[in-house]
Amino acid sequence: MSLESLLELIQTKGEEQVNQILQDAEKKAGEILLKARAEAKKARLEKIRSQTDKASLERYRILHSARQYSQQQISETREKFIQRVFQMAGEQLSQARMRDDYPFILEKLIEEAVKEIEDAQEDISKAWMLIDPRDLEFVKSYCSRKSMNITIKPGEQNWGGVILVSHDGRVAVINTLESRYELAKPHLRQTVARFLE
Repeated sequence: MSLESLLELIQTKGEEQVNQILQDAEKKAGEILLKARAEAKKARLEKIRSQTDKASLERYRILHSARQYSQQQISETREKFIQRVFQMAGEQLSQARMRDDYPFILEKLIEEAVKEIEDAQEDISKAWMLIDPRDLEFVKSYCSRKSMNITIKPGEQNWGGVILVSHDGRVAVINTLESRYELAKPHLRQTVARFLE
């Protein structure tokens, strides 16, 4: 083989190797470029997902806060309404003495108090009764008609009713409209709350 042939062969082989190196480099560059594009796309998607997650969390926080605020407003409004119902009931009860049926109401309150003292096995004739001074004459007349021998004393003003105390003070029955009103408040609250639901 001549020198020229040998040089030509070396040159051809060198060119083939250069072409192979260039092809490998282009292939490798393409792979790197594809990988870089894929990683960039993945990074963009993760950033979008992260931003979406943050937005979702913020949306949830805002909705939760709005629900809490709404519930608080509903609760406060419900409580104001219930308090208004209590106020109106109290105002009506405080005017019970003006009603035509007040004597009947007062008689029933006295009868209930007397029964409680008797149920406690106390001698009713030794008991004493505190009564609003405005009801004093009516209660004396009522006790006289019923042949009840009870000491009747003027007490503090109230909406109506009686306080009956055993002779030794061990048993006291507070049967006033105010005490009945206070006892009825929890039931009244439940009734109004159910109505508002």
